[in-house]
Amino acid sequence: MQDKKLIKIAKKRVKFKEHLAIFLIINIIIWILNIWINFSANLHSYWAAILTIGWGIGLSLHFTKTYFYDEDAAIKKEYKKLKTK
Repeated sequence: MQDKKLIKIAKKRVKFKEHLAIFLIINIIIWILNIWINFSANLHSYWAAILTIGWGIGLSLHFTKTYFYDEDAAIKKEYKKLKTK
């Protein structure tokens, strides 16, 4: 592989890891707030689950794009399609 391509892959992976770290930190805070509010108000509401699930879906799509999708190959494939028309 070329160095430019490796640098591009590395950047994508670093961005994903940043996204994952932010997801974990924010979700820990959200769940602590949710549990604290439930305990202090004697509620049984788990609104944090909706946020975690929604953001988790986005994070899983980001993971898939980062580790399993080859953007350069897809661009070359589309280019070949357009060129043959």
